[in-house]
Amino acid sequence: MPRYVKIVIGTARGRCRIVPTESQQAAELPATQVAQWFVLQAQGDPEQDLSNLKLQKLVYLAQSRYLHETGRALLREVVQAWDHGPVVQQVYRQFSAFGSQAIRLAACREPELAPEVVANLECVWTYFGGYTASKLRAITHAVGPWPQHFREGARNIVLPNDEIANSWTEFERYAEPRIVATTDDYKSTLARYSSILRATQRAQMQEDGQGIRRELGETRHMRRSAARAMH
Repeated sequence: MPRYVKIVIGTARGRCRIVPTESQQAAELPATQVAQWFVLQAQGDPEQDLSNLKLQKLVYLAQSRYLHETGRALLREVVQAWDHGPVVQQVYRQFSAFGSQAIRLAACREPELAPEVVANLECVWTYFGGYTASKLRAITHAVGPWPQHFREGARNIVLPNDEIANSWTEFERYAEPRIVATTDDYKSTLARYSSILRATQRAQMQEDGQGIRRELGETRHMRRSAARAMH
């Protein structure tokens, strides 16, 4: 599966978008496949501690973004309003044995997903993967359809897809993009921007030099004019 390099320069928030391809994935995906993708990303990052709670929020945000960008549902299953926020019941059941501990899969292949689906998941992971479970819980409690639909003690309350889609712009305000790159990608990108910086500095030095020469020329001209006036 290809890696996507996301570099944020001079801005607090990056902008990811889905690039349409010929291999559009028409059918919604099992939510457990999407969850599995996030679990594998976390396992490849020693700083990540992906619990069931955090996983639920990432799957929900991926659904929100995909609905917003494409008008189609990413998930085959519905998202429900539970006590701790939006939950896909099938994902909860699959990983419930881990409790609040980090999810670890002994042997698992990365699911085969269409490029635009991977781009969507990569973007959500880049935006929100660095957050803790409690931070994501707070975000999904504060904005989106969960606060309007949750009823304490009620079960199986479904969050409408249109409201989930419309919430993405609100969720995006909380995004904190990180640089995601392979070592080679990083080196080549750093070299490219270093080259641009050096070229800019050279151009600035040339411009400054021309300005100094103009000032010296004007000074010499004024001195000669003053000398002629005195004689």
